Amino acid sequence: MRDQNEARDPPGPPAADRGWFQQRPQRIAGSPPLGPQRREMPISPPSRSRTSSPALTSRPASSWSSAGAPSADPDCSVCRGAGHYLYDVPYGHPHFGQLQRCQCLEAAQVAARQAVLATRAAALTTQLQAELGRLQHCTLERFDPHRPLPGSVEWDGKAYTPAEQRKSLLWAYSVARQYEPVESLYIHGSYGSGKSHLAAGILHSLAARGVAGRYGSAPALLRLVRQGFRDGSADDRLEALMTVPLLVIDDLGTEHESGWSEASLFDLINIRYLNDRATIFTSNDPVEAHRDERIITRINGTAQIVTLVAFDHRRLGHVAESA
Repeated sequence: MRDQNEARDPPGPPAADRGWFQQRPQRIAGSPPLGPQRREMPISPPSRSRTSSPALTSRPASSWSSAGAPSADPDCSVCRGAGHYLYDVPYGHPHFGQLQRCQCLEAAQVAARQAVLATRAAALTTQLQAELGRLQHCTLERFDPHRPLPGSVEWDGKAYTPAEQRKSLLWAYSVARQYEPVESLYIHGSYGSGKSHLAAGILHSLAARGVAGRYGSAPALLRLVRQGFRDGSADDRLEALMTVPLLVIDDLGTEHESGWSEASLFDLINIRYLNDRATIFTSNDPVEAHRDERIITRINGTAQIVTLVAFDHRRLGHVAESA
């Protein structure tokens, strides 16, 4: 007959195997203590002066920092390296128990954000220069609105005198230097006036501030998407152009005329229009000269129109040689 005590005992592993769960857990060297721990907050003796300002008499809160997070100054006289502090005030005071962030920690966080932005800006600039190709050196600082203007220029049925060209150059340059990617920009005008230079310069300027941008002529951007048909990445490529914060579509109107090109270009412009994403267009033609009326209405509805007519900078060397 089975013993009653034996019947009440729950089944368990053989005696030889009981050690693994009966032993007390051992703390591994370097690991945090096992079990719940109570952390003591250092508390200074209460201030004897009842007239002292709470902001001048404080005690540090418990010191902690997340891995990789900016740390406070260990020599800070206010928080003593904790990053936060508590006002040394009696119970019932409005500031009692309120954790305050120390200025040394805020300064460390600002410096860390600036370092991240600088790293991002450097990466964006490197990527942008690869896309710009021959325009990689075209910055706003290199644009010369006071360059020589040796003669009149005809564009869109009108002859522009050197004085009118100078006014056009100065105005376009001013717009480019003040541009913020909250609205689109349409720069149109004569050949060689500097439209692409200004667009590339804006990209350089914003990349230095950490704003992502992409550049391509209208034919090149469409070609980039079309090449994705080989490996099934066409939609992903078009999506990338649709979602980048700032996109430059250079030489709009020079793309190959086809049903696919017109549809893809409209989809790109329309999605950016619907999502309020800034686009910079350059073109040799006025807005109304484009074939797709839908593109015309979206450009007119969102973009600042800038006319840039000036003597072709590519011909200045030849004019100087013949003078």
